[in-house]
Amino acid sequence: MKLSNRLVVVVLQPNVHTAAWSAFAEGSEIHDRVDPGGQPRIAAALVVLSLAFVMLRLALEQPASPGRRLAWVLVTILLGPFGLLAYLRRELVVS
Repeated sequence: MKLSNRLVVVVLQPNVHTAAWSAFAEGSEIHDRVDPGGQPRIAAALVVLSLAFVMLRLALEQPASPGRRLAWVLVTILLGPFGLLAYLRRELVVS
């Protein structure tokens, strides 16, 4: 019962959210812990490297249909390193 009362109080007091966002904007200690830093750049680099590897392997391996090549490129763009792992696992199963 107390949990639901607390949720109602938070929803009915919009100033609580405003105060939290202003604390983030002022460069508080909380903001430093929440700031992702370079993580998006690292994730983008992993996607680009995974995509480059998959495209190179698709260009060098036996002929495949354009649809299959496009599918692996899209999977790698969407899943990044996990798409690369799926591609490598597929190669292990096929060979």
